[in-house]
Amino acid sequence: MPTVEWSARVRSLVERPRDEGEREQLARERSPLATRWKPLAASLALLGASCANMTDDETSVGNTDSALIKDGAHNAGQPGFLFLPPVVSGYPQATDAFEPRLSPEVRIDELDAQGATKRTLVRYTSDHRVQDEKVRRNIFGQYYLVRFKSSRFSIDPAVTYRIRVSVGGRELGVADLDVVTSWSGLANVDRTRYVPLLKGATLPIKFRIEKKAVDRDGDGVFDWLDNCPDVKNPPVWSRTDAYPTNRPFPSGCDPDEADCDPDEHDCNLGRFQQPDSDHDGIGDACDCPAGQVQTPTGCQTQDACASTPHACDPLTTCTNTAGGGYTCSACPSGYGGDGKAGCTDIDECTAGTDDCSDLSLCMNTVGSYSCGACPAGYQGNGHSCTDIDECADHTAQCAAYATCINVPGSYRC
Repeated sequence: MPTVEWSARVRSLVERPRDEGEREQLARERSPLATRWKPLAASLALLGASCANMTDDETSVGNTDSALIKDGAHNAGQPGFLFLPPVVSGYPQATDAFEPRLSPEVRIDELDAQGATKRTLVRYTSDHRVQDEKVRRNIFGQYYLVRFKSSRFSIDPAVTYRIRVSVGGRELGVADLDVVTSWSGLANVDRTRYVPLLKGATLPIKFRIEKKAVDRDGDGVFDWLDNCPDVKNPPVWSRTDAYPTNRPFPSGCDPDEADCDPDEHDCNLGRFQQPDSDHDGIGDACDCPAGQVQTPTGCQTQDACASTPHACDPLTTCTNTAGGGYTCSACPSGYGGDGKAGCTDIDECTAGTDDCSDLSLCMNTVGSYSCGACPAGYQGNGHSCTDIDECADHTAQCAAYATCINVPGSYRC
């Protein structure tokens, strides 16, 4: 059967050594994450090469136009979420600390020709087993996994299936399966778009979830549980993990087929208690005193003048007040109204509030007014016009024997 053949080939390539010297070598290889991944990557490369040399001549079936692998390393997926081999062909670079406290869900859907979900084939969770499998975690290896044993399902090589990984109701990544029926078919799968699966074989679905994928403010609380998701409000963590690591595999253990790896454990659903002094469901870090607002760096005094559109008339001054409010100064001289409602020009000439002389012309201007020139026979600045005595200042033109008589604005002889 394909399952037996697949398992035998994988074991022949990745069988763990058992003597003491080889165990020490294994410990060194498993310690740094990137280093631990290298031997298995090489083994998988050998497997791909051996498949390519098979004589069975099968062509891979690309069944949808929207096939994709999407994670933090492929197609601009969720940063901090990474599929691992054998789902993808190479080991991605870790970008943040591993988050071991999650309970992910892995779902495998059947897609139609347009790439839409037609039905759900299986849904794996961390709290109960489906077909004897559930999502587990390997703390030492820093990944989650579930084993999809395709022999237990009726799968069609002419159909594309999509792996979906989610946590807290949020989908983190997807990968499309291309099911083939022969070893040579594995080598023909487009690994940039599909995950190859030999029908009847077991596919260990491994993935890494880093802290930044589920905790954007970095306070240790998952976004969907955080009472202050954009500002750090550190919790009291009520459960801790304490497992011995780097223990040898039991004799005959194939971790791709069974959960026999001693570093593999059930997922740990944690409990968080974040500060919330007034018990309003909003964390203390997000509760700001009156007159302050929440910013990415914490509570700051609210700038109501800056945050309120058209708070005051441009001719007035806006001043922030305690409690998050603001006041506007009075409109300047020559304007009516108030700073909030708006300032309007006063027509002093029409209102009769100007101080122009009755003999000059009042002319309204924006915010003020001006007075015209005094008429002929008068002198002054328009605000005040006084009669010129042409007789006294000898500007009158009377005959030598005539008498000059001054009159308002003129004279007569």
